[in-house]
Amino acid sequence: MLSQKEPQGILIVDDNPTNLEVLSESLIQEGFQVAVAIDGESALDQISYHPPELILLDVMMPGIDGFETCRRLKENPDTYNIPVVFMTALSAAQNKVKGLSLGAIDYITKPFQHEEVLARVRVHLQVQNLARTLQEQNHLLKGEIEQRQTAEAKLVEANQALENLNHQLEERVEERTRDLSEALKTVKKTQVQLIQQEKLSALGQLVAGIAHEINNPVNFIHGNIDHASGYADDLLSLFNLYEQHYPDPVDAIKSKREDIDVVFLTEDLPKLLNSMQVGTDRIRDIVHSLRIFSR
Repeated sequence: MLSQKEPQGILIVDDNPTNLEVLSESLIQEGFQVAVAIDGESALDQISYHPPELILLDVMMPGIDGFETCRRLKENPDTYNIPVVFMTALSAAQNKVKGLSLGAIDYITKPFQHEEVLARVRVHLQVQNLARTLQEQNHLLKGEIEQRQTAEAKLVEANQALENLNHQLEERVEERTRDLSEALKTVKKTQVQLIQQEKLSALGQLVAGIAHEINNPVNFIHGNIDHASGYADDLLSLFNLYEQHYPDPVDAIKSKREDIDVVFLTEDLPKLLNSMQVGTDRIRDIVHSLRIFSR
């Protein structure tokens, strides 16, 4: 069995003192041993003489950034297996892909959610402890297999005893293989859940952005339709007054009236403006629905 260190050590690397204080306090209250570093260089030095169980690494830092720090950690055989979780306000997919391709196992998005940080830290420490346990068990299993082979060479004549030993070892191999399969299923399930959460978050941000971009021009149109309707009513009223007081206009005006079909225009213009009003109301309802969906 693996003898776990109590409490488990976590290194927080961030150039923001407020972030360091908030994260450190939360993790210490949960029983973790916390160390801090304010940049990548000091973090690498600290890890070289006191490696932690898990590293929470900020992406944007002075000197070498989080990506370069992670790359150096993964190039060093002594620190390669230490899990790295990036902390960043960058939500672009290419930034996350870059971090994961360098060897990070997860992202925590700023601003931090206390429960989310603790949940992800616990999950990744459990996965790390489980992997270490399985590695040690496999090492023990290899030793047992070597013992079995030695026993076979020395006890050729003890066939029955050898068969019993083989049977016991095979059962242990099957049992540990099942344990490994269950552990791998748990890891995959956790990864799928984390990826799904990121997808839902990105979709909500996209929908909110689209709703915002549509809302501004629609509000401008909607706000001006009332004024346009008023102006149209005033112009039609003025035209009717001209009709009443100057029933016999000059030939040029008569010709223009016939070309533009004044009777149809006076009837259709209010309908046209009313249709525009209905259309903008419908678009505003759609934008409101998008905002509700994004939340």
